[in-house]
Amino acid sequence: MRGCTGMSSATRSTRLLKALSALRKALEFCVENPQQADNVVGIQSLLDGSIVPLLDEPGLEPGLLDSLRKLVSMLKWFDRAGGQRKVELAFRALTVVSDVEKRLDITSLDIRARAGLTERTDALSEPVRYVRGIGPGISKILERKGIFTVGDLLYFLPRTYQDRREITSIVDLRDGERAVVVAEVVWSGEQMAASGRRMFEAQVTDQTGILHLRWFNYSKAYLDSMLEVGARLVLSGEVRFFRGVREMHHPDMERLDVRDTEGARLHFGRIVPVYSEAPNLSTRVIRKLMRNALDAWLPRIVDPIPTWVLDEAHLPYIKTALGDVHFPPSGADIEALKRFETPAQKRLAFDELFLLAVGLELRRREVTSEPGPVMSRGILTEKVLRSLPFELTGAQKRVVSEIERDLASPFPMNRLLQGDVGSGKT
Repeated sequence: MRGCTGMSSATRSTRLLKALSALRKALEFCVENPQQADNVVGIQSLLDGSIVPLLDEPGLEPGLLDSLRKLVSMLKWFDRAGGQRKVELAFRALTVVSDVEKRLDITSLDIRARAGLTERTDALSEPVRYVRGIGPGISKILERKGIFTVGDLLYFLPRTYQDRREITSIVDLRDGERAVVVAEVVWSGEQMAASGRRMFEAQVTDQTGILHLRWFNYSKAYLDSMLEVGARLVLSGEVRFFRGVREMHHPDMERLDVRDTEGARLHFGRIVPVYSEAPNLSTRVIRKLMRNALDAWLPRIVDPIPTWVLDEAHLPYIKTALGDVHFPPSGADIEALKRFETPAQKRLAFDELFLLAVGLELRRREVTSEPGPVMSRGILTEKVLRSLPFELTGAQKRVVSEIERDLASPFPMNRLLQGDVGSGKT
């Protein structure tokens, strides 16, 4: 029997966790730096010294034992493989390493402490209540919007943006243009429109003129709370002139807190994000919470996409992308932001497509790694082809040859035969 016997479960988990940590670092380096893959050696020594001795240990869970044997078999010739082959093997082996780690329940702090490892906690999976400014009340509101973790919060993207680099005075508003105005409420209340339908109206001023605000579909309780006399607002919308009166219908609206001098830089003089709101949680509050989350967690985020992939695709790193999506740089194109076409926004979309493609590729490689029966052309195939009352077309012959080549390989065939109706697929 190889290795020591009578080893406790905790001790075995500790040794295995240490070995997996070292193995993962080597494999990840290989995948992320394919041009240096030839320099990655010593995998067999690591397996022989730390993992192979455990294969005969009594008490190993069958699924864990199968995964370990698969890992050892997969990496048996790793050290002798060429660079590209090493990258492929490392890519496949990392999925097995992840499976073993899950089976070991590496989230156990006790095991981590025994292993003497640096915390590998995924920062984005930490509860959202850890963000400064989020107490039990706000946490419950966020949960109703599907936000449970820091990652959920950081990927809660703005629904649109406001360009507050320039604030327009009411006297300078032009009919048909979109503008941002800062003004104070002088009156608000329900009115009866000429059509006999109720509407909500408010008048605001910035000392240069009066702007009328109108809502035809509204929550009276919400507008009453927002439009108290004396409240200062940031308003954004299309300006209309009606009988010489300047109006905005259903403007985007944010109430200002004159005491929040620290937050002024966050909400003015820049392009600001506008989020989907919730009762008792305004976009202004969400903006402050997002800033707190980015400041505390952005330095801890590990980019899931290899550097060389991002460089080839000319995309920013995830830290830059998340920062710029929520708080665009001063020179950002406001229209590109609204169309979701900036480099930062494209990076987030790329992540979804890339991870989907990786998942499909891993599935394909998993299928091809399993042995299948080898079949070659025989007498029966020749008989069938000779019995046909017609000659196969060039395309048909090519497809038959491709299928025969798949059947003759030691891996399961996974092929789609595609052609127009009547093209001879059957």
